[in-house]
Amino acid sequence: MNTSIKIIVISNDEEQSISDQIDDMGAVSNHINPAKGTIPKKITKDYSGLILGPMDIRLLSDQNLQDLILSSAKSNIPILAIGQGMIALNLAFGGSFQKVDQKHFSLDQESNFHQIYITVGSKLTSIIGSGGFVKVNSNHQIGIKPANKANSLLESAYSVEDGFIEAIESPNHKWILGVQFNPEKKGELPRQFDRIFESFIDFCNK
Repeated sequence: MNTSIKIIVISNDEEQSISDQIDDMGAVSNHINPAKGTIPKKITKDYSGLILGPMDIRLLSDQNLQDLILSSAKSNIPILAIGQGMIALNLAFGGSFQKVDQKHFSLDQESNFHQIYITVGSKLTSIIGSGGFVKVNSNHQIGIKPANKANSLLESAYSVEDGFIEAIESPNHKWILGVQFNPEKKGELPRQFDRIFESFIDFCNK
């Protein structure tokens, strides 16, 4: 497989878990630490996918990051946005965000868990094979309510308790998906969520 996936992630721990997922599928991950000011303005031609991983809140509106997201989308490069990466994706498309209450995060950095509803007929449903209610992990202090969502993106999952959006997708691009939960943390989600990475890799090869 000659797929090279560019990973943008702030946490070394998160970087490793995401990279492990990519490497296990035969692709090559290239980590860029946004804190070092190394974010390119656009993805290079030798890369076929972009993953936006969890990152520092202060970097979400970084201009290079926003340019990278939009230039990748314009080139129809598959984008998978995870955790704060989903917020960065929403910001790039013209959305905003707000703070969440402690139900969505833990002070000791361990995952909380809560129930979400995945919209039937969404891209996320087609990827994991089913929609409806499911319990997912959660560890984030900011989020997106419907009023914060970029107009060109669709809501594909939301928190049952408070309505915060848990997944967004673009109907206008080949493969753009953002999820607030963390599918790279194996064992914390149902096994069908592994298909998110599998689908992403598949589309990177097309």
